[in-house]
Amino acid sequence: MTSATRLCIYLTALLLITLTGALIYAITKGDFATSGPILFGSPWGIMTIVDLYAGFLLFAMFIYATHKDTFKASLWVVTLMLLGNMIACVYLILWLKNRNSQELPHNGLAQSLNKH
Repeated sequence: MTSATRLCIYLTALLLITLTGALIYAITKGDFATSGPILFGSPWGIMTIVDLYAGFLLFAMFIYATHKDTFKASLWVVTLMLLGNMIACVYLILWLKNRNSQELPHNGLAQSLNKH
């Protein structure tokens, strides 16, 4: 494992801890019934949600491109959509720890994309 890979793992773990802390804070101190309408009533709130789900979709494509088993990849994607970027952090840490530094595992989608 390269030092750059180790650094990415550490930074991703730090992000995972930060996201978990923020989620715990929001659950224990916030009230989505009050805050939700404010968020969705603002153009910037809507933009934030659109950006969030665009990121989810981009990461979902990464999952499908790097996972050998399409069914398991689909489970990761559903979990990502339900639980957010904490799942992206977990996936990325596992992927970085298990990948071969020269070759990525591909499923059929990724292989067909590589041919074009």
